[in-house]
Amino acid sequence: MPASVESAPLNEFARINTVEALRRIASFRDDAAWSAILLNHGAGILRMAERIVGPALADDACQETLLQIRAHAQQFSVPPGARDAEGAARGWIMSIAYRTSLGMLRLNKRRDSNELRAELRNPRMASAPDDALLLKEQLELLRRFQEEGLQCEAKIG
Repeated sequence: MPASVESAPLNEFARINTVEALRRIASFRDDAAWSAILLNHGAGILRMAERIVGPALADDACQETLLQIRAHAQQFSVPPGARDAEGAARGWIMSIAYRTSLGMLRLNKRRDSNELRAELRNPRMASAPDDALLLKEQLELLRRFQEEGLQCEAKIG
């Protein structure tokens, strides 16, 4: 990081509004603009990630969100007729945080489901007859959970 960014006071970064910061990140990966995004939105991104994926995966979801923001900053534009450009930019950032966290949650659930199925298919994993029965019951509960989740998503959508 350049010395000018390291020595700049935090309130200097806060003066860069989100729309300008996104423009600068898209154009030339400006460190000061990146610091402004982190300062103004980092805590909100982390809170959203914690609510969706839980504390164990929140840091990963936050990092992935920031990578997505950096990669797609050039796609942001203030909607025509928007009264609050800053609010539109904040909404854009938080929607990326929401979608990224939700995607990580789905991926984690799918991985857990696949691992459980692999355990059930491998009889050597069960050391006692009770273990095999427990694994079968867990798979049935997982299937029910997935069915209920799909029904819930259909009702919401």
